[in-house]
Amino acid sequence: MHLWSTFAVYLLAGWSSPKVASRLKINHKAYFSWGQAVREVMADEFPDLHQWWTTHHDRENLQPAEHIAAQQQAVITWIETTLSAQHATCPKCGGTPTYRFKGARPKFKCQRCITSFSLLAGTPLSGMLHPELWVDFVEGVMDGQSIPDLKRRSGLGMGASTRWRGQFLLLIEEQGHLERKRSTDLTFKIAN
Repeated sequence: MHLWSTFAVYLLAGWSSPKVASRLKINHKAYFSWGQAVREVMADEFPDLHQWWTTHHDRENLQPAEHIAAQQQAVITWIETTLSAQHATCPKCGGTPTYRFKGARPKFKCQRCITSFSLLAGTPLSGMLHPELWVDFVEGVMDGQSIPDLKRRSGLGMGASTRWRGQFLLLIEEQGHLERKRSTDLTFKIAN
């Protein structure tokens, strides 16, 4: 019983069942049993909170809200545009006579000052491998998929999937696409 209030806080915060069970050292059967009890108490004692919580967690329409869909498309478009860029401006001299190196990564060389540069320099994606997987992976991140789901989706290992998720969340945040706290629709999460 001494864990019930902590459990309720984690449940209301939207923590996953494995995360709550691990943190409180309870099994999944206890998690679902306690979850049902919290829902019943919430419905009886705090109907406004219950209505708010159920609209956030018991969704039938899993399509993102229009503003979230626009943010998702903006991130995907940025990645696709950056990866497919054929021309760039030199960050050193401002010259535009540049040429792209062969390969999937957007690396260029300035013909005027002979500087090599990458469009990914200074971004969270700098140094990341397998750019052919990025768009599909970031779609999974923005859909709220778990790290094991992202691992299955990409074919990467667990460690790489964890690192990639962190890097893409940084990119999403740097582009100003933060979760809207009051949205009643599906949103992607910036925080763990």
